[in-house]
Amino acid sequence: MYSKMLWPVLNRRVLLVLALTVLSLGAIQRPAVAGDAPGWLGVEVQAMTEELARAFGLSHAKGVVVTEVVPGSPAERAAMHVGDVIIKYADEDVESPDSLKARIAATPPGKHVRIEVVRFWGKVRLLRALIEAHASALPASHIRTNPIFDRLGLQLAELTLAQRVRFGTGMYGVLVKEAGANTPHLKKDDVILMLADKPVSSVQSFIDHIGAEKPGRTLPVLIQRAHHRRYVPLNIPSAD
Repeated sequence: MYSKMLWPVLNRRVLLVLALTVLSLGAIQRPAVAGDAPGWLGVEVQAMTEELARAFGLSHAKGVVVTEVVPGSPAERAAMHVGDVIIKYADEDVESPDSLKARIAATPPGKHVRIEVVRFWGKVRLLRALIEAHASALPASHIRTNPIFDRLGLQLAELTLAQRVRFGTGMYGVLVKEAGANTPHLKKDDVILMLADKPVSSVQSFIDHIGAEKPGRTLPVLIQRAHHRRYVPLNIPSAD
């Protein structure tokens, strides 16, 4: 009888200990890299004017208008839409695009923030976004390379938000800064989108894909060159 009475109490204690353990592990395992980089939301915005406010059905000019939401970004995951008017960020009024960008950049990656938006025709929505560190803001020293990638001689860079919008690549693609002797079919300013059937979302993902391939293979690489997409062959060199 006593064991039956004690079991619910012990269960609660075990669950509490497990919960505290998980929280502790989460704090330990959280990447330190993200904290060194500016925060990133993944939106483009423009200033609100009195005339534009009337067009949106607002009583006065307040906040900024979202003109672009990057696919796969914190903004998209928070259900932010093009046409939303951001009026509050982290419970503070938004005055201009520059002030919003500065506050997003000052937000530590990994932090949740409340964002108040006015949707078309005055519907107020309260969103919650998990701010991230944009890959282009991370120091190059945090890129984990491998001997096979090093043999290619490629110099790559992350695409900026403006470049992703201009090229229409969404959340995928890395920019070729310099092609190497072992990559004769790639040119400077090419955008690498896929390696065989693997999407390339960052410099690190491309390096990891290359490192996992068997040396000596030739793989098709989908690139974008001057707004045209095409496949080019890429020979995987040996690591020796």
